[in-house]
Amino acid sequence: MRRVLARNQPLPSREHVRMYLGRAVGNAALEFYNNRKRERLRQIPIHEDINLPDHASGPHDHLEEKEKADEMDRLLHLVRKGLAHLPWKQHEALRLTILESEGLSIRDIGTSNGIAYSTLRHRSKQGLRRLRKYIERSLETKRIPKA
Repeated sequence: MRRVLARNQPLPSREHVRMYLGRAVGNAALEFYNNRKRERLRQIPIHEDINLPDHASGPHDHLEEKEKADEMDRLLHLVRKGLAHLPWKQHEALRLTILESEGLSIRDIGTSNGIAYSTLRHRSKQGLRRLRKYIERSLETKRIPKA
């Protein structure tokens, strides 16, 4: 607030005074917040070479991570296998629109490959439906225990 008083210049209207004081109070609050934040950071020693775990690791955490990785590998294998079972046109549509789209829209991809937008969209939707059904069937057959 010293700065506000030290300015000592007349302002043209009451509205200007109100805006000036409002901005001064806002800036003071922001400065106070940033100073407290800097002070807190100074109090906490940071060592770059120490890797702290996100959570307390127990003996089962590594097994859980291994199971997650194995499940992810199994699902990726199912996706690859499912893509191989798709008809060529649907496989190609999924390859263009999802796997190699590089951020392009379906319309742009279709134009660059000489395929109508509606055709490409329809083939990719049909391919995704078939792929989903294939994966669901594969997962259901794996869950049934063998007698």
